[in-house]
Amino acid sequence: MSNLFLFFIATVVIMLVAGFIRYLPSGYKMPSLVGLAAWIVYGGMLGYGGVIANTALLPPGLFYLLAPIIMFIMFMARPRIGLTVALSFPLWLMMGMESLRLVRAVTSDSDRSP
Repeated sequence: MSNLFLFFIATVVIMLVAGFIRYLPSGYKMPSLVGLAAWIVYGGMLGYGGVIANTALLPPGLFYLLAPIIMFIMFMARPRIGLTVALSFPLWLMMGMESLRLVRAVTSDSDRSP
């Protein structure tokens, strides 16, 4: 993996942890940090093990990454937890975190040769 990509991922994780610590209510901080750590380990293991890239699996390897994301979104949308978390973070921070995806997309397109 590119060192620049690893630096990008580390920056995003540090910003997420800082946002969790700064803006979430005290009862939500530790479960959020544990969940983020578990997600990073889970996604890293799937990627490092080659499960995501293996299209011969049934279901395809990407399913093992997308299914937990969909279940998490459904879990957060149902109870009052999602509302509390969404209202805890300021809008400028959420927009800034999403803009990092755009920066990554633009830089990755410039690396490709035609």
